[in-house]
Amino acid sequence: MINHPVGRSAQPGPDAPPPARTPAHRPRTAGRGGAVRAGGAIPLALPARPARILVLLAAFVCAACGLVYELELVALGGYLLGDSVTQTSVVLSVMVFAMGIGSLLAKGLTRRPATSFALVEYALSLTGGLSALALYCGWAWLRQPHATLVALIAATVLIGLLIGAEIPLLMTLIQRIRRQHAGRAVADLFAADYVGALIGGLAFPFVLLPAFGQAAGRC
Repeated sequence: MINHPVGRSAQPGPDAPPPARTPAHRPRTAGRGGAVRAGGAIPLALPARPARILVLLAAFVCAACGLVYELELVALGGYLLGDSVTQTSVVLSVMVFAMGIGSLLAKGLTRRPATSFALVEYALSLTGGLSALALYCGWAWLRQPHATLVALIAATVLIGLLIGAEIPLLMTLIQRIRRQHAGRAVADLFAADYVGALIGGLAFPFVLLPAFGQAAGRC
């Protein structure tokens, strides 16, 4: 029997089988533009920075149009039903409540945020664009203040639900493009949202309403 020197491991012979390989964890790789993706995943069609700018631009435009829809309902309620203070309070409070419910309902849409966001915007454009005309026609045919108020609240709820679903979907998109600190992502998204709301709020009375009138002054 051959004794090996102390402190030196036995060397495998030439006929010894190769050592078994343990499967290594596949690391996450960075896609183009620094976007983190798992191995085998489809990379982004755009670099991370332009894609992120597009998402923030979408938040800006959505906020502008959303506030225009809201102001349109407030003005229309005052024109058709009178008592502008009551109509403004009803529309604003119902709109904010519906936006909160829409944010909760958007949790089930975050698996496919891009597709869900496109569908939400399509529905919002139809609902917001036709709401004023529908309320005008309803008032002309029915001449019932209570029925018009119910229709106004229904339009406000539907538009508020769709507007509320936008922010969770946009947040999911911006986090999938480039993972970052949640506070910074929220700050960027809400900054774009608030600036868009400012532009929409100023554009409605000073640009859209004088140029197109009450029935057409919408995004």
